[in-house]
Parts: sequence; C-alpha cells; structure tokens
Amino acid sequence: EVTELVDRIEQKRAALDAYMHRNPSTRSFFWDGGDGIENVHNVTAQLATNCLSVTQQVDAYATDMWKFIRQMVAHGPVDTVIVPSNHAQLRKGKELTNKPTDDWGIHVHQRNAFLAAEVGLPVTAHTPEPWDESIAVQVGPIRIGLIHGHQARSLDAVPDLWKSHTHGAGALHDVDVLLSGHWHVPKLTFTGRSPRTGKSKIHIGAGTLDNGSDWWRNIDGSDADPCLIVFQTDDNGFDLQSFALL
Repeated sequence: EVTELVDRIEQKRAALDAYMHRNPSTRSFFWDGGDGIENVHNVTAQLATNCLSVTQQVDAYATDMWKFIRQMVAHGPVDTVIVPSNHAQLRKGKELTNKPTDDWGIHVHQRNAFLAAEVGLPVTAHTPEPWDESIAVQVGPIRIGLIHGHQARSLDAVPDLWKSHTHGAGALHDVDVLLSGHWHVPKLTFTGRSPRTGKSKIHIGAGTLDNGSDWWRNIDGSDADPCLIVFQTDDNGFDLQSFALL
C-alpha cells in the first residue's frame, strides 16, 4: 500500500534526522542502491503488483528523494550517489534497450541535483560512467563503492563478485567498503583486507524501505523489517560503532 509506504519513509526520515543531530558530521552521503522505481515493462506480473504507473512512481520517488536531500542539507553539504538497477533501468522484458545508466533512479537524482544548484543548496551528485553499473567515491581515508547487486546470484555471493572486480580497472577494484542493494535483507560482512589501509574490507547489503518482497520471500524465505542503514567514517576510516539500522 502506497499510503503505508509513505508513512514508513516519513518515520525513517525522522529517525535519520534524530541520528544526524546525535552524530554531527562535516559532510553526509546519501547512497541509493537503486530499485526506487519498479519499471513495469521488466516483468509482466508487475503490471498487477504495482498500484502506481511508472510516471506516478517517478513523481513519488523524486519527491521523497528531494525531502531526504533537504533534510540532510540542513546538517551540512550532501553528496548523493546512485547506480543503475535492474528494475529502474530502461528495459524491454529483461533486456536493456540502451546504456545501463539509462535509468529512472539516475534521472531523478540528476534532476534533484540540478534543482539543488538552482536554489543554492550544497549538493554534489555522483553517477557512474555511461556504461558502468558501479561507482566508487573517496570518503576521507577510504573509498566506498556502490553496486545494485543484481549481478550476483545471491546476497552471499556479492563479496565474490567484488573479488572478481579487484582484477580489473573498474570502479570497484580498490574500494575498502562496498554497499549493495537488491536483496532486501540487511547484512554486514567482513571480507578480505585492504592493501591500502591494512584493515578489513566490509560489504554492507542494504535493507529496504518498503515492506519487503513477497516474490523473494516465496522462493528464499528471507524477510526483514524495513530499515535505513547509517554509519560514519572518521580519520581512521569506517566507524563500526556508528553502524545502525534505523
């Protein structure tokens, strides 16, 4: 139900504001793992499970993302980071119709960054290169990568996907922390060791702000409460004690 989802998002926004008041920082990052839009052309069954059209979803998503940005920027400059996702990309069935970054979520974040600049808000938008589905951003002493996660066969397989990227020259080859979406269930895993920092690499699988996926629950059994993941970094890198599910 859209009304219930909107109420949950408002609750998470209030919890985020309280967290940022308790834990002030010089800069904040909004990491969007994708799937904010359910493109009903991807899977025929989505025509029955979505109560909003694509254009209605884009409007609702853009509005909520803008509210997050306006709230966070009250605490200082904000960076938004977004990657393409299998449900938000422009597709015909399961096949891409153009570049991977032709994505409704990326479109929304780019427009909101434009609006922020128009009204003088300190917002910087980060998006992947045109043919890339991942991105990495330097945050203090560490590099944090973001990927949607649908490229892996399961949430547990995302670290293996990450390892394969260390042999290439893509965005994820030298990141210390990897964030992923798609799999609905939040999870933090220590995996390998960063040659740059000497500390453990960390994979964080994001939860979801909606009420989960009946489709995924039916085939896997996994389920989790809606949540918003937050954490901080400092001069020493990732602050594990700050990690929380709101």
